[in-house]
Amino acid sequence: MFFLPNPDPRLADDLILSATDIVAGSVCEFAAVRKLDVRLGRIPAPAQEEDAMGNPTAALGDKHEAKVLGLLRVATELARNPTLSGRLGKRARARNVVAVSLL
Repeated sequence: MFFLPNPDPRLADDLILSATDIVAGSVCEFAAVRKLDVRLGRIPAPAQEEDAMGNPTAALGDKHEAKVLGLLRVATELARNPTLSGRLGKRARARNVVAVSLL
């Protein structure tokens, strides 16, 4: 879950949800809202329990998710960029779609 800055300063930033966020929200909508409250700084982050197997697995999942979200962020910014028009813009957007689909 992160906020993608809106190119128009008059509009609010876009909230981007990951697959993990959607699954967490489907299991318990209050957990998703609580995570959003932590992101917005409304409440402190809860303490995490130590888990010998879960922590390394979660770290790998977070690393992969960050990589995918980074590519999606670039693709979204390219799609919003009005200076990339014509064939150059189409090529740049196509490369990002291919890069994201290869993950």
